[in-house]
Amino acid sequence: MSEDGHVVYVASATGDFIHLVDADKGYVVENVVVGTRPRRFAATPDGKELWVSSELSNEVYIIDRDKFTIAGKIDFLPPGVQKIDATPVDLVITKDGKTAYVTLDHAARLAVVDVHTRKVTGYIPISLRSSRLAMAGDENTLYVADSFGGAIHIVDAKGHKVTGSIPLGRTPSGVVIDDSPGRGTGRALRHLLRTRVPAFATTDNGLGPKGRDPP
Repeated sequence: MSEDGHVVYVASATGDFIHLVDADKGYVVENVVVGTRPRRFAATPDGKELWVSSELSNEVYIIDRDKFTIAGKIDFLPPGVQKIDATPVDLVITKDGKTAYVTLDHAARLAVVDVHTRKVTGYIPISLRSSRLAMAGDENTLYVADSFGGAIHIVDAKGHKVTGSIPLGRTPSGVVIDDSPGRGTGRALRHLLRTRVPAFATTDNGLGPKGRDPP
């Protein structure tokens, strides 16, 4: 939904469209074609762009919100991963509009993207799968749902590494942070950051001369 509440953006996973809906009058105003199976949105803080993950075409499409046209796209190909397995699902953009984080589900990676250049700057390995994510209010920590590993993984956003995991024993597919006053999130966060990193989690950032998949 737009900041003023008058426009709603809707993803059509089967039609590969993003629909622009007039929320006041209740009808579709425009459609724009994106990649295969659009999943999630993130707006840049300046309100100019809408980023859309397209899971099966392994891309994030960037929509100019004023013109409602495609302004660019970003492809993903982590080292040692087949393109078909990149599968971007969820994404968040930092408050300063400089960095985006994109979960690559089947690749079990978290992509780090420079928003200005629209270039991938790194890949963070996330155990077995990386489905949805949420960012802490201070933007120092990311929480990534691992639906196959049955855990929420805690990622140091500055250090680009997994620092802990919360085992759940089921198939978590989403993360929401309640940072409302009085919830004690600071105390909970300190506890979670002390959680041991399990053997299947890796802290290799996936770049440079050691930019290969872990054994």
